[in-house]
Amino acid sequence: MSDQSRPVSQLVREPPRSSHPTVKFLTAAMIGKHPPGADKLDYARGQIARKAHDMKERAKEYGQYVQQKAQEATQTQAS
Repeated sequence: MSDQSRPVSQLVREPPRSSHPTVKFLTAAMIGKHPPGADKLDYARGQIARKAHDMKERAKEYGQYVQQKAQEATQTQAS
């Protein structure tokens, strides 16, 4: 059967379907559906982002502390 004699509905191909749950989840998330478990992932993503921000701030503060102590040590030695 040639393509010209086939109905249009048969000519339009659907994207390949995957049975892998991760692919299904990501596809549903990308097209705007609310897949099961999305709330938990959003919550976890928020928790990780908050913890990363906290760690960044702590590292910055510790770096300033070390820099201050090094400066004090050089001033003490110069005296």
